[in-house]
Amino acid sequence: MEVLTKRALTRDLVQFLYFGIWSNVSSEICSNEVNTTQGYALNTSVHTSEITASFRGSRLVISGRQDANSGVALITLDKVNSTVDTFSSVSKCGVYFDKTMSDDIHSFRMQLLPVQSNQRSESATPQLHVHEIAYYFDREVEFPSAPVTKSGSSTPVAAIVLPVLGSIIGLILLTWGYRWVRRRLRSTRRRELEAQSTSPTEAFLPMEPMFTANMMEHRTDTTISYGQSEHVVSNPASISPNVPPPAPSPPAPPVPSIPPLSLVLPRSPILPPSRAVSPPPIPPPSYTLENVEPPPYIPPEG
Repeated sequence: MEVLTKRALTRDLVQFLYFGIWSNVSSEICSNEVNTTQGYALNTSVHTSEITASFRGSRLVISGRQDANSGVALITLDKVNSTVDTFSSVSKCGVYFDKTMSDDIHSFRMQLLPVQSNQRSESATPQLHVHEIAYYFDREVEFPSAPVTKSGSSTPVAAIVLPVLGSIIGLILLTWGYRWVRRRLRSTRRRELEAQSTSPTEAFLPMEPMFTANMMEHRTDTTISYGQSEHVVSNPASISPNVPPPAPSPPAPPVPSIPPLSLVLPRSPILPPSRAVSPPPIPPPSYTLENVEPPPYIPPEG
């Protein structure tokens, strides 16, 4: 039996569980053929094939595939006390390694268990096809140990701390995102209100006169004819390019606003009907013949 160190014990076993990368090799597990308690002989040669691995409590169960007539082979990895021979009823060929792991003298052992079948006879020699048993211990890898709480329970602390921590971080990120969105919406709304409150008269302010070279070089000539001769008189109002443009006129002073006129007429006192004074009656004119003078006589001409 080969004695292995703790580091060698945990090598390709971890790689087998996590990566499943192994070489297709043939390995000899038993030094000779040993009959099990069921009377079936095991071949010393173990070949590679497909297998599946799973945990059942503290026991690692690896299921392999045999030939069509030989059923299924199980390889179990148990952590047991080295002082107790738990494999006494099984072939010693199954004990693959044995190494003390701690001060409590615990060891890991591997056993090979062929499953019975009604179609098999005692003389049958099934050929086991198990995946990569030979290369369990050829790499330097550490076996991951689960953290244990102070009370001694096997519940890992990370299984409780990580979800709570993730929830807190998620809540913080959600709150920050909500505040950021609200801040962006408020700033956008503020810019829209400032754009709407801008006075529209700014676009209609009077523009200062601008003089260009083309305007300064523009000249108008007047032709005056005196009989047979013509004289060209230049426009005296033409502006030379060297003359600076006239200064703009100062803006007109603002016109004071005139308040609207309010015409208030005095109200005459209104006397009650009983005290109202009626004007004296005007006598009608009297026309008599005595008072009427005839118009003067004007003799006709001629």
